Amino acid sequence: PNVPTLFLFECVLMYLPESSVISLLRGISSVCGPNAIVAMYNPVLGNDGFGRVMEQHLTRAGVVVPPTMDSNDQLFLTACRTIDSHLDHLTSCGFDIAIGCDMLAAYDTAVIGSAQRARANTVEMLDEIEEWVLIMRHYCFVVAGITAGSETDLASHLCSAGDHSPLGFVSTKSVIIRSTSER
Repeated sequence: PNVPTLFLFECVLMYLPESSVISLLRGISSVCGPNAIVAMYNPVLGNDGFGRVMEQHLTRAGVVVPPTMDSNDQLFLTACRTIDSHLDHLTSCGFDIAIGCDMLAAYDTAVIGSAQRARANTVEMLDEIEEWVLIMRHYCFVVAGITAGSETDLASHLCSAGDHSPLGFVSTKSVIIRSTSER
């Protein structure tokens, strides 16, 4: 494609084997090149108690199935347990810049605009604010692209943090990875 294309994955990659996600992301980066932007909203299990309970619940629900003896391939959900691992997967699949934050950081910053926060605050909240914070810390928003060699290209622009970030990423609450490896 010769036009910018957004690939949006909202809690869908978690259900696929890690090898399938890697193949998909490599395909997008190689076919679309600098015109591809990938945005993901995914759970991050982490390695804490809340993440373990989340994983146990998903296992009981039949979402998480242990790898079989025939295949060591695990679901992307369990293979990609942190924001950093999401970013690493993207940069290892041909995207040379990626940025992400957990949803609590997104809520607290301009990633989620003030009008959206005000509307969300009118909705009946959970009984426990601590539970809401835990949930928000276990989901992430990640964006990746391929730079065209300048700071003004689409990927560099969308994957930026700070006052000029069009998506509202804040450098102190986001993780940015730039890959220097050859594709």
